[in-house]
Amino acid sequence: ENPELPDALKAKGIIFLGPPAVSMAALGDKIGSSLIAQAADVPTLPWSGSHVKIPPESSLISIPDEIYRAACVYTTEEAIASCQVVGYPAMIKASWGGGGKGIRKVHNDDEVRAL
Repeated sequence: ENPELPDALKAKGIIFLGPPAVSMAALGDKIGSSLIAQAADVPTLPWSGSHVKIPPESSLISIPDEIYRAACVYTTEEAIASCQVVGYPAMIKASWGGGGKGIRKVHNDDEVRAL
């Protein structure tokens, strides 16, 4: 699950039997992978970026920065607003890495503020 692996192996002349680095990076990123799923009409759970759509004519090799940023939550107040839209209880998770260690369940606005 390390997007650097395919490129590092290629640089040494080793063929990697797996997804390319760009695919690993996109799917390892919770925000990017959810946006790609939505673009492919794959049902997703409600989240802070449910309202964000990738235009059908866009290439899914990379997600435009402005679209990616629109799916992100940057402040406590944005997190609270997003949780209110999604509904409590909600899960708060960093968008990249952590192996599930950073997931927190919240039941109300005060718990969001505390995290």
